[in-house]
Amino acid sequence: MNKIFILKLLFLFLLPFTLYELNAQCSSCKDSNCSQNVEAETGNDEFEEFEEFEEFTEETTKEEFINYSRLKFPVLGVLFTILAGVFVKFKTLRNYRKLFLFLSMIFFGFHGFYAGPCICPVGAFQNLFIFTETLPNYLIGISFIILLLIATFFFGKTWCGWVCHLGGFQEFLFTKNKFKVLKSERIQKIMRWLRIVLVIIIGLHAAIYQMRTFCDVDPFKAIFGFEFRNTLSIILSIVVIILSIFIYRPFCRAACPIGVLLGFVSKLPFSRQVIISPHTPEQETSACKACSTSCEMQAITVKEETRSVDASNCIACGNCLSKCPKQLIELTVKR
Repeated sequence: MNKIFILKLLFLFLLPFTLYELNAQCSSCKDSNCSQNVEAETGNDEFEEFEEFEEFTEETTKEEFINYSRLKFPVLGVLFTILAGVFVKFKTLRNYRKLFLFLSMIFFGFHGFYAGPCICPVGAFQNLFIFTETLPNYLIGISFIILLLIATFFFGKTWCGWVCHLGGFQEFLFTKNKFKVLKSERIQKIMRWLRIVLVIIIGLHAAIYQMRTFCDVDPFKAIFGFEFRNTLSIILSIVVIILSIFIYRPFCRAACPIGVLLGFVSKLPFSRQVIISPHTPEQETSACKACSTSCEMQAITVKEETRSVDASNCIACGNCLSKCPKQLIELTVKR
């Protein structure tokens, strides 16, 4: 399939949402200018109708504070996840994964953090434990995780491998891991346990203090939004950039709470995940490790004549599907 055609298809997919955002921003500017003009003309007259205005405010407060605009980026992110779940099934379309990630970095990353509200995996996870908003706004706040869990169950963990702008940023920085110690099983276990510990700490902190503290030091918010609020955010940004050069997706492996949740969903019965079919004696080649060597996440292990995929670490990028000479790997429903 022509690459130009795919690029046009994705551009047309993003265009309506971009136009909607620009229109919303223009409308907000007009509304603010209009309100300023009205205030200038009325002067002190507004105080004469203060009691009437107060009654009107009480009736409309609940409706005014339901922020439906927060649904825009989460819904678009889930739609991209579903689309990626279709692309990863076909070898030709799997070649466009980098394009997916690049567009995601532009739209969800730079544009998202600028226009807001962005898709922040840690912030979305914290929303599960913060109950300071009204029920409708709380449901909107956790809608991204709920919809993403459902999409992952039916289409695979393609959010991580195809759409996540945080993962895309790390992946584009990655060159080549020349240090064997960084690919050792011991380091992988340390990162997996570190991620679990950090997820527990982030969840408990949000539940106890009812605050999204991580947003103040979020390295990706600082990088994408060019917003370095404090010294810690600067330090974390530098650490993420340096580690991403030598380790494939370090944040995804050692800190991302969304990856933990999606990994759990991927292990459920009847969920869609990458599965390696058993090799017959005719197909078996003891020296073949094409699948495991192509997996930068080190989610595939080869022991003697058995090959297995760790669904919690697999990001459904599709590299192993393309590299397998026997075509024995597929993204399918787990029985």
